Amino acid sequence: MLSELPALLTAAQGLGHTVDGVIPYKPSSILWSDNARKERYIALPGTSQMTLTETGGWDMPEGAVLIKNFSMPLDERDPENTLLRIETRVMVKENDQWEAFTYRWNEAQTDAELLSRFGDSRDIDIVNDDGVAETITWDYPSQNQCFA
Repeated sequence: MLSELPALLTAAQGLGHTVDGVIPYKPSSILWSDNARKERYIALPGTSQMTLTETGGWDMPEGAVLIKNFSMPLDERDPENTLLRIETRVMVKENDQWEAFTYRWNEAQTDAELLSRFGDSRDIDIVNDDGVAETITWDYPSQNQCFA
């Protein structure tokens, strides 16, 4: 459960709910993900820093954590006020390699469960821009898909 990692749970509960050392960020290019809204955070251990590589990428220190939350607007006519938190992805750098984890949020929005390495899916009832009810399927990635 994500609640077993209090700092991650706090960050995964949304922008503005961070703890010391967990910093929100936005990438320069945001990919579309089935109309989901995303929040991203980074946490570096202690006083460590990330460095810029010669090719322009970032080199993260051991113990670095990346967090990405996905929330779906249940009513596209009022997306920001009808968000349902559905997924949190966490990547942790250990032994110079990244490990990826996918968490599925419960209906009460209080905690998220670590999914098996096989992923999952969930039907979500939404109201589209025209006020028409429809059901979409959200696919949770497997551990390998999350890593990719």
